[in-house]
Amino acid sequence: MVRLRVLGLCVMGVLAVSAALAAVASAEAPEMGRCKKEATKTHTYANVGCTKLATKPGTGSYEWYPGAGPKNKFTGVGGVGTLETVSKATVVCKTEASSGEFTSPKTAGNIEVKFTGCESAGNVCDTQHAAAGEIVTNLLAGTVRWENKALKKAALDLVPQETELFVEFNCGPANVKVKGSVLTNVKTGTMETKVVMKFTAKNGKQKPEYYETASGEKVKDVLESKLGAPPFEQAGQTITNTQTDEEALEVNWFV
Repeated sequence: MVRLRVLGLCVMGVLAVSAALAAVASAEAPEMGRCKKEATKTHTYANVGCTKLATKPGTGSYEWYPGAGPKNKFTGVGGVGTLETVSKATVVCKTEASSGEFTSPKTAGNIEVKFTGCESAGNVCDTQHAAAGEIVTNLLAGTVRWENKALKKAALDLVPQETELFVEFNCGPANVKVKGSVLTNVKTGTMETKVVMKFTAKNGKQKPEYYETASGEKVKDVLESKLGAPPFEQAGQTITNTQTDEEALEVNWFV
């Protein structure tokens, strides 16, 4: 069954409930956390990624700790970014910088993204009160989801944290609004402090466009954008972001 995801103010409430539950119990895979080697062989996992159980319970060298712990902040930088609708309307920015924090084993929040050197159809683009060419998003939130559970592929799902819109800005006389959600694949099974995330789209179509629930239901998850007078239409974001975490983390497909 395929259903179109409806986003709005209720998103914040759902994320808040998820974060509260995560405080009292470990989430299910995929989830973010730390796989640590311990001094004694009395632990759960047999390998450095915490994706293989010890042959006998309580004889492993590694233990899984859900979430980021006290070092929960991250920053990111990116190069050229493009927003393109299915009707070929585009906004192109030269650079991108972001920051945020991990809020539970499955979620991140308070994510702010700033694009610079932004133009569309020869017009400079900027958000209100920003410098010329700068587009600053509303706060965003992210959730780690299955992109394909059978293949152990995970994705990060970004949505507006408190409002309907990702961002609203002007390009010359044209007002631009972006809403919806956007997915990008994330690496699994490896502890690292630097994470490269490639947002990929072609002709306004994001890749991937769907995520899977734990029960296998496919959920459509896309951006929509309105450039000027036309109604909202599907759009895609293309950019490569290199994220640096305060400490090494992993997206675990096994726990």
